[in-house]
Amino acid sequence: MTAFAIILGIGVFCSICSKGAGAEVVLETKNKTLKELREAIYAKIDELPTIPAVVAKVLALIEDEKTDAQALTRVISHDPSLTAKVLKVANSAYYGFPQTISGLDRAVALLGMNMVQSLALSIGVLGNLPKSKGPLNFSSQGLWLHSLAVATAMDELKKYCAKARGSDYLFVVGLLHDVGKIVLLHFFLEEYEKALSQLENENGSTLYLAERAAIGFDHGQVGAMLLDRWKFPREVIMPIAVHHHSKVPESANPRDTAMLKVADQIANLAGIGHGDEKAPPKIAESDFQILCLDKDDLAKVQASIIDSKESIESFFSSMSLA
Repeated sequence: MTAFAIILGIGVFCSICSKGAGAEVVLETKNKTLKELREAIYAKIDELPTIPAVVAKVLALIEDEKTDAQALTRVISHDPSLTAKVLKVANSAYYGFPQTISGLDRAVALLGMNMVQSLALSIGVLGNLPKSKGPLNFSSQGLWLHSLAVATAMDELKKYCAKARGSDYLFVVGLLHDVGKIVLLHFFLEEYEKALSQLENENGSTLYLAERAAIGFDHGQVGAMLLDRWKFPREVIMPIAVHHHSKVPESANPRDTAMLKVADQIANLAGIGHGDEKAPPKIAESDFQILCLDKDDLAKVQASIIDSKESIESFFSSMSLA
């Protein structure tokens, strides 16, 4: 099953009626079927600039098992702007290295290939997104601060969850998990304002439910559509697609999705940036079980994220996300 076939199948308004070898997918939202809504969103995504060539090359390197540090350094170094931004992040207070990192090869040696790949992909994607101001009650800066806190929490959670230590994409998953909000704000502003209004006026409402009611998809699914179109790895796409779904199919990597859900709530509890919840969030017991975490582990990670607030803000500033 393809990544987007899963995204399509988990929509809360979706009902699938199998007929022989095929399937009919029906969604009645604003008189449009789920397929029509999906095509409308993809059409809008296609109006965005294509991803920079260097990002496409980094994605290709990820798929190549023979990729080494030299190959990664060579690809990124061909883009002076991206190189400068990666080095700026590497020299930020977030990492706190005592000496200046002046070359990509040194950055790869200190940060590791996976982190430099994640930085290159994230910087490339974020630089390619529209600069939507959004409604008055939406903060682009708050969104990216929250996303960076989530990415940091995912990196921190790996220390306590042995099952996740081999995951290569956790940081980029955390940083891009809310990227669908930018797409919705840019192309569906009127509907998104309705979702935000519903969130403000209804007790117990959540943003993702308000998005589904107003638009037909939530920001996780739309972000997954964007990254699917840009040919990101399935390991990145699927946790983002389902991070607001209570039931996660096995094909969508429940472990990494649980990691994202827990990190999202930790960032909300830490009060860094602006997430989705109005009320203090609760972390599902099932997510603790999947990750083999206990409440003490959670408290340690949350304290670490709160203590890292200044360095997260420094990272944010160095990436020029807002």
